Parts: sequence; structure tokens; C-alpha cells
Amino acid sequence: MEKKLWKVLFILFLGLGLVLVTFPTVYSQDEASDEFTLEEITVTAEKRTQDVQKTAIAVTAIAGDAISEKALNTLGEVMKGLAGVEVAGSISGGQIYIRGVGAYGGGEPATAVMLDDVYSGRSLTISQAMYDVERVEVLRGPQGTLYGRNATGGLVNVNTKNPIDTFETLANFQLGDYNLKHFDGAVNMPISEKWAARVALLRETRDGYLSCGGNASNIFSTRIKLSYKPNDDLSVIGSFDYTWQKGHGNNTVPVPGSAGKLPTMFPWADSTIPANGWIVPAGALPEEAASEWDNDEWHPAGYLYSTRKVGTLAINWDLGWGQVTIIPSYSDEYSENIDNMLMGVGTSATKEFSDNDRQTSIRKTYSVETRLASPADSAFTWMIGVYGMKMDRPAAEEPQDPTTYDDSSWHYVTYRDPDTTYAIFGQTTYPVTDQFRVTGGLRYSTDENGMKYRYGNSNVDPSHPLYDGDSVYDSGMLSFEQSVSSLTYKAGIEFDAGDASMLYAQVATGFKQGGLNQTAPPSEYKPEELVAYEVGAKNRFLDGRMQLNLEGYYYQYTNMQAQFAEATTIGDSGSTGGRAPQKIFNAETGTNKGFDVEFDYLFTKNDKLKMTLAYINATYGKLTLPPNPDWGSTDSFPLTGRTVAMSPKWVFGLGYDHTWYAESGASVIAGFDTKISSGYYTTAEQYLAGAWQESYTRSNILVSYFSADGKWSSSVWAKNLEDDAQTLYIVPFYRRFINDPRTFGMTISFNFR
Repeated sequence: MEKKLWKVLFILFLGLGLVLVTFPTVYSQDEASDEFTLEEITVTAEKRTQDVQKTAIAVTAIAGDAISEKALNTLGEVMKGLAGVEVAGSISGGQIYIRGVGAYGGGEPATAVMLDDVYSGRSLTISQAMYDVERVEVLRGPQGTLYGRNATGGLVNVNTKNPIDTFETLANFQLGDYNLKHFDGAVNMPISEKWAARVALLRETRDGYLSCGGNASNIFSTRIKLSYKPNDDLSVIGSFDYTWQKGHGNNTVPVPGSAGKLPTMFPWADSTIPANGWIVPAGALPEEAASEWDNDEWHPAGYLYSTRKVGTLAINWDLGWGQVTIIPSYSDEYSENIDNMLMGVGTSATKEFSDNDRQTSIRKTYSVETRLASPADSAFTWMIGVYGMKMDRPAAEEPQDPTTYDDSSWHYVTYRDPDTTYAIFGQTTYPVTDQFRVTGGLRYSTDENGMKYRYGNSNVDPSHPLYDGDSVYDSGMLSFEQSVSSLTYKAGIEFDAGDASMLYAQVATGFKQGGLNQTAPPSEYKPEELVAYEVGAKNRFLDGRMQLNLEGYYYQYTNMQAQFAEATTIGDSGSTGGRAPQKIFNAETGTNKGFDVEFDYLFTKNDKLKMTLAYINATYGKLTLPPNPDWGSTDSFPLTGRTVAMSPKWVFGLGYDHTWYAESGASVIAGFDTKISSGYYTTAEQYLAGAWQESYTRSNILVSYFSADGKWSSSVWAKNLEDDAQTLYIVPFYRRFINDPRTFGMTISFNFR
């Protein structure tokens, strides 16, 4: 512990030294001019470049430079600091919730993530490395018209830097506690008047945040982009991304204070786990634990290995009267993890890994989008397009016969059929007057998903509904198909109330596909639909020094999807090894209402204040959780009218930056930000011990020096100053995923042109 403390102090003092050594030449200069304004930000939220203040959507844009300076090395870290956005943890990544709209587990995500216009629906996307990034855009509210399925909560656009016609070299070095060693850099090379190339890479290693070694980082990523521009009207950019991660993935830790609140999980537990064990029957964090990131011996760190290869071609052709964009892409994703969340919870109560704990996933995706849009300078904007996607998830190996497992549990063999999506879409904004515009959009999609499956049990309990007089049950090979056509739409109005003020109102819809629960017998869950009514205002005051954006919304769900366990559908109650699976149910119509406020104020040339506020009031429609005796709910649990998981009612964000300018042009910026959240449930299974996350405050600080010539900078940072653990997701058996502890570090960056 003492050695670790000295490492932290060394890193902090080294970083502060690099910053503070510049203070003799830096001072708070007199304001020679009153001409200073907030930075104007352009986004591509509506698949065309426009000022964020002219975009009639609630959009938060985070610049790539800010991401690098604050050492936000994954997409999950970027998301966690935003008001109204929560990230649920998992063994290999997580899921994004926007305004309380999200999904966890076996279903499709409710927030779409696009990396350079390529869709990714994997939980691993949360651990996507953030390097050589131009901008991250977070769109709140359903984006079904332009982006299609699985964007009911919103969308995250990650835009990486494209090749430019200037030679450039970038490098960022990070050192931090937990033995963090991070490097990312890029080289941009103009090859000729028509060709340019950009090569970026990242390498990071870090010890695990958990005492068992879990939640470590060992990642390598590289991105190659090649640009061809034969004339001013045509450009082609080809890119290839490759990433691998390996080592100890995330892990769960005990839920504090759960002792005596849940019954023993299995009959054998008390006799096979020592009395001072951490998981049964107490479940509470023991006194000998050093912190909430301290894990027990029955939950050693698992193993995670994943690779991701993405190839994309972006063709843009300006015809004068319109712009053609064609984006074909291919991605190949592989992941393998030993999921040890439930280690020690098996008939042998062993701490050794077995083949049954190993989970492998393969996903190959092919997509192409073609669209035709109005000229960039047109007041009357329009866009039409077609989209197609095929997602293949082949089995990594031949599955075992489900009737050969000798554990009295139900097992599945699945062969996924390729998922397909085909869509045609269009959107237009027509200026009725110079100040008043109307917007309309439609998207027609067909989505298909299916599988061949077989389930069985080698020792069926006579009380089970599928018992037919024979203790061995084999369903034989069966097929499931779900084909759904959907029509999503958007209709809105915009009004310029002044030169820098815009009011808007709109109705927009979203769609999330359904699927099949792997239960015995299997059950289908329906697609989820959402209709959103939104009104907003975007304003700049005081000659562009103050910005105030507001949006209020009211959502209506149909067939809202919620995941939880149902013990009666699989396994034999009271038998060894038999436990309830996670199953997705559809609730009847639910509602979600609230508002967002974003306020930026550059009240002097040296001082910037940022405040955000999110209010969410989301409730479940008619839905009752079935009895679950394994996990402590012997009675049905009504969710109707209760608060939706991952939706804190109030979230407040505050940030402040002060800049000292030097006569030479160098500068020092010191700032802090904090996120204050009210309490909320982290799972639909609200009866579980620890499911409620208490209100919390999480704060960060950053001090940076920028050289006068712009060629180098250095900074020191600290994250989660409170060193408090927040629950990111609750799993049964007294376990939970938690956020990162307090971390410190320094960054040194170079930029040569």
C-alpha cells in the first residue's frame, strides 16, 4: 500500500512540476478586447454538417481534444460524465441508457453506437478506445427515421479524424496509478495532391481496479485511413480498424449490507463454503475488506479476449444539384470470456474455471447505405436513402448435446440465422418563411431474426411442465423466425426567434427488435416501440458568450422490454444447479417525461462556467415480475407504475475552467467538473438487495499547460475524487458491478505540423 502511495505521489508531483514550471511566465493578462465568444461546434447528427445550434435535436458534442486531455480512454468514460446518461456495467463492457431508455442482457441495445457511420450493437462498444477522435456526438431521443432500429433511446456518433493535406504528427503519453501506461498517436501524410493517408494507433496496459485483478486494461488498436480526392467534387476515404483486448475483464464485487436479507441460494451452500465466506449466507462486505473494490477468493478475475476488424469505404460525390454518399462496410468481431460472476455457485463449489464458464461470440456484419441529399448551401434541405445490413453470428464450435449434462438443469443448443435489415428513408426541411421551417421524415424497414435451437435435460423433475414420464427430455431441432415491418416517422417545426435563438417542436418514433427467450419451453418477446413528443429552444446571448439550450419531452412506450428472472420456466425448484434464467418480458404502454438544460457561460475571457440539469420521470407500464424463490422474491412483484431502472430523477452537472494567458501565447487552464445524481434502481428486479443506488456526487479535476507554439502540452488529472463506488448493475447472489475508484495521472501531448 505504501509503495502504491509513493507511485501516486511521484506521478502527481512530476505532472504538477511540468505544469507549474511554466507559471513564472504565465499571468492573468488584462483583457485587451471584449471580443470573445463561445466556440461554434459543427455536428453531423442529421447526416449533414451543420452548426449544433441550428440542429433541432438535443445534442451534446464532446471534442476529441477534451477527451484526450481528460484521459477519457474509453467510450464508457466519456458517457458517464453526462447528465441524463447512465452506463450499465457488464463483464465485457456495458449498455448506454439515455433518459432512462436502455436495455440489458440478451436483448438488443436501445442506444445505437456509430463509429464513422458503421453501426455496432455490442456491449464491448463501451470499452471502445478513444484515440485520434474528432468528436463524439450524443443525440437524445429516438432517431428511428435516419438511423433505424435500436435507436429508441438515442444515438452516439463517434467521428474519428480523416486524412488532411498537411503533414502532422500527434502523440499522447499517460502515466497513472494502478500502473497505467498509455500511448496513442497518429501520423498524417499527404502523398500527393490527390492522395493522403493517416495512421493512428493506441497501446495501453493497466492493473485491475479490483483486488482480484479484475477490470484491468490490456489493449492495442490501430486505424488506417486513405483519402483520394481527384477533384473538388469527389472524395473517397477508405478505413480499416483493428483492435484487440485481452486479460482480466470486469468482475462483480459483494453487495454491502445484504446479510440476512435474502435466503440461502442453494441447499449445498452452507456446507461447502466456509463460515467466513463472502457470498453465502452473509453477502455483506466483510470487515476485513480494504474497500468496496476488494473482492473475495470465490470470485477470481476472469479472462477476456476480443478482436474487432472494421473496413469502411465512404464515397462522397457532389453533383451540384445534389450530393451522393455511399458507405459500404464490413466488420468481424470475436470475443471470448470466462464469466466467473458466479464462481463457487455450482454443485462442486469449485474455484477452478471449467468449459461451462467459457462464452464465445462471433459476429460478422455487412452493411451498405446509399443516400442522395440536397446541396450543402441549400435552404430547402432533403435527403433520401436506402440501407441494408446482414449480421451473421455463427457458432464458435459444435455445441454439446443438451441432454448429456448431468446436472438436472435445462441446456440450450442454438444456431443463429443471419439477422437482416432493409430500409428506405427520407427526410426534408422546407423553409416556409425566412424564420419558419417544417420538417418531415419517414423510414420503412423490414427486420428479420431467427435461430435453430434445441433444448434438453438429462434428469427432468416430475413436477416440471415438460415432464412426460421420461426423465430425459430432448426437444429436437426447432426453428424460430421473427419478421417485422416498421414505419418510423418524424414531424416538426422550427422558428428562428432571433439571430441566435431557435425554437422547435417535433414528434419522433423509434423501434427496437424483439426475439426469443431461451427458456424451457421457449417464449417470444415482441419489438418495442416509442413515440416521443419534444419541444426545445437553443439560444445564444451576450454576443455569443452565453448559451442556453433546453428540451422537454414526453415518451410513450408500446411493448416496453424489461429483463428479469422467472424461476418457473427453467430448472427444477429446489434441485442442485437449477436456477432461473434472465428473460425478457413486454410491458404494456409506459411513459417517460422530463427535460434537459445545458448552460454555458464565458463570463470573462479567462473563465467559463458549464451547468447541466436532467429531470427524468420514467415509469413501467402494466407488468408483474413472476415469483422467483431462488433470489428472494417468493411472491409476484408488481412493476406497474414503478420507476424504470437506470433513470435517476435528478442529475446536475457543474464545470468551471479558468485560464491564465502568457504574453508569449502560452496558457494554463485549471478546471473541475462534478456530477450529482439522485438515487435510482439499477435493475428491473427491484427486490434484490443492493438494487437501489443511493444519491452520489462524482468529481474530477484537470490542470493543463499549453505551449505558445501549440506543439506540446502537459496536464495532471484526478477522477472520482470522492472515491465512492456506484452500482452500475446488480446481478443476483449478492453481487454488483461498480464504477472505477479514484485515479490520478498525467498526460504529455505533442503536435507537430
